[in-house]
Amino acid sequence: MPHMQRESDMIRYKCPHCRTAIETEESLSGKQDTCPECGKVHTVPLSKEDLAKQKAAEKERRRAASQAEQERKRAAVEAERVRIQAQRQVLASAPSVPHQSLPPQGPQPSQQPPPEYGGVKTLAVVYAALGMMAVTVGLLGLCAVIITAGDRERSTVTTAVGIGSALFIVLSGVMLIGFGQLFECIRDIARNSFHLRPKP
Repeated sequence: MPHMQRESDMIRYKCPHCRTAIETEESLSGKQDTCPECGKVHTVPLSKEDLAKQKAAEKERRRAASQAEQERKRAAVEAERVRIQAQRQVLASAPSVPHQSLPPQGPQPSQQPPPEYGGVKTLAVVYAALGMMAVTVGLLGLCAVIITAGDRERSTVTTAVGIGSALFIVLSGVMLIGFGQLFECIRDIARNSFHLRPKP
């Protein structure tokens, strides 16, 4: 904006092109004029009154825009409130529909108690008992061989055979106990999966 000084009803300013001091009438405020020195066209700066009017008009325009925006927001809130209220009235007036449970889909688990699988249980107990007996006999035999190992009448081969036999009996007992546990696990799996079988 060119430099402006106002005196009486005249506007004094400098040309924005050649910086020549110009004095023009206030009626030309904001209009096009020609510099008497360089001959270029320029816009005469606004007078203080016109500038004050422009600021007041801009302030009024902003105030009106803000008020219109507030009115728009209030109208949107009111419209949403009316919509929700109407939707609630429709839901309240709608007839209630009794709840109908859908039939279960897919195979249903059996409600019968699972079988005991007594034969498998008996077999597991027998294997475990035989295993415990074999381990006990093997350990006792191993202790007897170790105790009598210092006897001069017993040869080294006999002692080695006795220790090997005792260890074999112990290992056999451990295997029998393992088989008993395996049969017990098979029985438990069969009982637990019984309820997952589909109804006939």
